[in-house]
Amino acid sequence: MPFSVIGNSLPPHLANSSAEPQQLYQLLHVLYDTYEDEFSYGLTEQQKEDYAGRILTDRLSHFLTDLLANQDADKLAAAEKGNPLEASVRYLARHDVKSAADILMKTKNFHVALLVSQIASADDMFQEDIRKQIAA
Repeated sequence: MPFSVIGNSLPPHLANSSAEPQQLYQLLHVLYDTYEDEFSYGLTEQQKEDYAGRILTDRLSHFLTDLLANQDADKLAAAEKGNPLEASVRYLARHDVKSAADILMKTKNFHVALLVSQIASADDMFQEDIRKQIAA
């Protein structure tokens, strides 16, 4: 039985208590169930086998992006006050480069803010420059 079916059939007292049991079953579904989605649609069985790692990576990335996007604004605001770097990473995980850079600017972390703000236009040359700066 697929994990998605198990997650959807949780008893009401578990399903309504918090989102965590549902999220756990969604994660198990992404990691272990075999199913057709936008990442595998139209591929032959051989292609699915050849690209299994990439399909899993894309599915997991999509799951985590959705999970973070649905996170309470209160939690994100608390992270901004308590740990701005963590909040910046959370914004980056939500593909919100501008907010991530804004938080870093507010905390006067100009070096990292400059690097983060350039993520959207990162090319091979930019990535090589970053590698050199990190190594230095």
